[in-house]
Amino acid sequence: MFNKKKSPQELFAQGVTLCNLGKWRDAIMVFTDCVKLDPKNFDAIYNLGVCYANTQDFENALEQYKKVIDLNSADAETYYNCGVAYTQLGDRENAILAYQHALEIDDRYFTAWANLASCYRDTFKLTLAEECLDKAIEHAPPQFKDEFENRRSSLKTLKRLVER
Repeated sequence: MFNKKKSPQELFAQGVTLCNLGKWRDAIMVFTDCVKLDPKNFDAIYNLGVCYANTQDFENALEQYKKVIDLNSADAETYYNCGVAYTQLGDRENAILAYQHALEIDDRYFTAWANLASCYRDTFKLTLAEECLDKAIEHAPPQFKDEFENRRSSLKTLKRLVER
């Protein structure tokens, strides 16, 4: 699908349109063409990772996110997306590290706190999970607080059962 007639900017815009339509596989082809023309196009590579994640191809998503990190290691959202991909692959250790990196960049990233809490819960580090949920609640907009409060309540129940 490599199209020399279109500029990287045109390809990028086409890829975004395809993403907005949920045409992830078509967008992958277009963003791939865009990156061939502009190998350091941060946004195209990032969106390529998002497209792969939306097709459940988390290995390729991680490959793209790592390229983005090489271009800009100060992007919390990319580390967050790495955490999501690692979680989907069942790699909680690397997911934890990725969420921690995201939080080093932006300590108010409430969904990173919530996902980090889930990883800690899944590895039975329940006190750490509770601390992360507290941070998620602290930084979350009002519409998320009830959900996180419910998660914290469930976590406390799990903690009591485990401590027995």
